[in-house]
Amino acid sequence: MIGEWLGVCARETQILHHSQIRYHAILQGPRGGKKLMSHHTHANHRNQSLFRKSVVGETLIKNPRSSGNVLVLILLAILLFAALGYAVSNSIQNSGSGTAESEKSKVTSADLQQFPSIIAQAITRLTISKNLTLEDLSFAHDGSVAYGTFGTQPTQEVFNPQGGAVPYQLPSAGLNDGSEWIFNGALELEDMGTTVGDATSSDLLALLPGVSLASCRMINSGGNINALTTPPSLTLAGENTPFTGSFTYADTISDAVLNGRTSGCYFSTALNKYVYVHVLASR
Repeated sequence: MIGEWLGVCARETQILHHSQIRYHAILQGPRGGKKLMSHHTHANHRNQSLFRKSVVGETLIKNPRSSGNVLVLILLAILLFAALGYAVSNSIQNSGSGTAESEKSKVTSADLQQFPSIIAQAITRLTISKNLTLEDLSFAHDGSVAYGTFGTQPTQEVFNPQGGAVPYQLPSAGLNDGSEWIFNGALELEDMGTTVGDATSSDLLALLPGVSLASCRMINSGGNINALTTPPSLTLAGENTPFTGSFTYADTISDAVLNGRTSGCYFSTALNKYVYVHVLASR
């Protein structure tokens, strides 16, 4: 559209240029030159007055074609400024939206890592200060009996004030789809501790299904928005197996993006969800 306006402006300017050439040719002709020059001199004051009025918005009587060219140039300038303003505004808006989304993903990924990191620290304290083994630990908590009955072994329970003293937390709104944390002892993570494919090498993991793709990508990039990649897709058995004091073996989490990392994210084909995984203790 702007190209068409520029074409109109160029044609109008060319017409004005040819008109001026013809006008000067008449003035310099052998017969009509002096008469026209005399007439032009006498009319000069009146034309100058009319021209001054046209500058402040009145009709340009001296040269109607010049008036048309001025209007075209003014209109073209207005449209160019409007197009430039729209382009800049749209660019800023898109950039701001992308930045805001990235910052939101960073915050979410930090929130995902906070709770399991606290649990991992509590496990270290329990195994050192109370001389407990990983098999002695219990993830029993109020609202669920999947990990045992809360309060049965208070000094060995991660979420009991007498044990690990970590308050159990449901995932906050927006962190995932509402699925609860899974504390798992049936999977091993490649290059984390030993990897032999049996119960002796299964790691103690915290899994959170239902996280967003954006958060999953941000976690795997380590918070670097310039290194975002598609999370690996894995088909695993035993993701929902709760740890109740005995390690078993169901599968190995293995992918170049996740191997040897304390935390990462993948798409589970079995659960049909993106899953955040955090190593609480490696074996």
